[in-house]
Amino acid sequence: MFSKKEDKMVNLGLNSVRERFDEGVNKALSCLTEIGIGYVNERKEPEAEKTVVSIKEIGKAAARQGMENAAVNAIQALEKLLQCSMEQNMQEMDVRVLLSFGAIGKIAAKQQMEMVAKLAASVLGKSGNTAALLNKERETIAVIIGLGEIGKAVAGVKVPDFSENAAICISCLGDIGKLTAQKNLEEAAVGIELMLQEMAAAA
Repeated sequence: MFSKKEDKMVNLGLNSVRERFDEGVNKALSCLTEIGIGYVNERKEPEAEKTVVSIKEIGKAAARQGMENAAVNAIQALEKLLQCSMEQNMQEMDVRVLLSFGAIGKIAAKQQMEMVAKLAASVLGKSGNTAALLNKERETIAVIIGLGEIGKAVAGVKVPDFSENAAICISCLGDIGKLTAQKNLEEAAVGIELMLQEMAAAA
């Protein structure tokens, strides 16, 4: 169950996206991030996960509308929640946040919002290295899925400038691949191989 304050902020965020009102979106994201961090610190995982979903939906809506700043703010909000979640060792929450980066990045890539797609891919790459080093296979697989989604979306956009974003996704997957091999994370290593094949097919 959402509190009235959360409901109000979700509505503010989505309505502000429709009205292309950056300030309203940012206020909603900031407030939802605070609420989410509170839930994480209290170890209220289901409530925290709902907050993640709300921020993801606002971020996706912003990306569809071409609102670059709002989409970037959504990714940064999720990054803060991921940091807290990893400190509290809340695996389900980590996975949900990591998949959210991929969801926003995928839409951004389709909308040719290079900066947003690049940010999402970079955050995923960094998180994937951390997860692989800590032997967290589920989180690593979530990163691979996210990077693959962005990479395939980038590959499907016939704009030459986007080759840099595709290269970032491939480079991140390659780095994570080396770590998964060292750490014997077999499922993750296979996932990377499959994702690179899918990206090549999309291109």
